[in-house]
Amino acid sequence: MKRVWRLIVFWRYLLLACLMLSCAGDYLFLGMPHATVSSLPQPSSLRGKYDKIEQGMTESQVMDILGPPQWKEESTVMDHKRMYWYEGQGGIYIFFLWGETAIVAQKQHIIRSREAVAQEKD
Repeated sequence: MKRVWRLIVFWRYLLLACLMLSCAGDYLFLGMPHATVSSLPQPSSLRGKYDKIEQGMTESQVMDILGPPQWKEESTVMDHKRMYWYEGQGGIYIFFLWGETAIVAQKQHIIRSREAVAQEKD
């Protein structure tokens, strides 16, 4: 037992660094959005609204343009928020960074699967 304790004390900084890298890797690989980038033309009403959204806009400015989102995910740990707006198989994904106010960090067109659209209609 004494030998194990000496090993832990000796390698504590390496063990701490490994733990931190493991946590960061889990967040990066598991916490990122899983959406398909659209190369197809989007419906005109969503496309026109999407073009008005710019990086640095606040959440309230985006809500004035797009209205309330169909789906929203908030993370208090990493201070970010994701919102999705759908229209048929097309949609918009907006990633907000929190601070004093939430601002647009990234926007993207997405395509939903036919199964997801069918589930929404049921």
